[in-house]
Amino acid sequence: MVDKLNAARQPAKQISLAFVTPEKDLIPEGPAYDAGEDCFYIGILYKSKIVKITRDGEVTDFTSSRQDSTVSVVGMKVDTDGRFLWASSSYGYKKDNIPSEELGTCEMVKYNLQTGELVDRYSVAKEENHFFNDVVLNSDKDAFITDSHVPAVYRIDHVENVIKKYVTLPDGSYPNGIALSENENFLYVAVRDGIIIVNIHDRSTKYLKHSEDIFTGGCDGLYFFKNSLTGILGFLSRVVRFHLNENMNEVVSIEVLESYNPEFETPTTGAIAGNEFYYIANAQLAKIDRDGNLFPIDQLNDVKILKVGLDQ
Repeated sequence: MVDKLNAARQPAKQISLAFVTPEKDLIPEGPAYDAGEDCFYIGILYKSKIVKITRDGEVTDFTSSRQDSTVSVVGMKVDTDGRFLWASSSYGYKKDNIPSEELGTCEMVKYNLQTGELVDRYSVAKEENHFFNDVVLNSDKDAFITDSHVPAVYRIDHVENVIKKYVTLPDGSYPNGIALSENENFLYVAVRDGIIIVNIHDRSTKYLKHSEDIFTGGCDGLYFFKNSLTGILGFLSRVVRFHLNENMNEVVSIEVLESYNPEFETPTTGAIAGNEFYYIANAQLAKIDRDGNLFPIDQLNDVKILKVGLDQ
């Protein structure tokens, strides 16, 4: 048994380093890939801003800290055709650099990628303890958003342009990552004890099936690619790929893309660019204490973005 545990803790394969950010005190989340400019945007939990990373590794601020009164920036997605960036701005956990009266702020914000201007925002009641976590867009540019604290998926319809609850999920399930099937028939929502499938046509829900030897619970980011779901199991120090059956309702096999990489320090979320998966290796979430104080700078590490091919 000890030999098996030791073997499971070995890195799965050599993963390439993609980018390193010059700021250590970020606590990054929710990378988004922009195919239009072939660049990446990363949400920042601690400094409440968005950074842009070019292919050659140049890192600049797309928004400044607390610009437009945003709080912690979590999940993001790029509307490549419309040239918009969607981002969730949610303050669900105390941080010493955000006023305590902002606690409970939860909204989606939408930026013009060409001008950098805020073009829209969609808020829910602060006192209801919502926490918008991740977002995915369909081809009509409807946005589907997970609410982790009041378990649900919300939708912003591209015609009505208002935010409404789309489907309620089980109490305590903590919806996190969200992905859309290529045919746009199903949403996949990562929850504590598995992955829930939401049927787009009738809004019915059911759990993604899998055998007893496959564990699907607790994924942070979740991404659909060629009839499979890539998820980050930060608490297991793993990045995995769940290969699905033809009906896309059952896991037929699991592929470990990486595990126990020495660079890992709470790997969280990522983005697919072409046939490569880019993800945050060391979000350092544990370096914000219970009182919301960030550890001293000399106890923080360079933020690293790793990448792995999905067509290997």
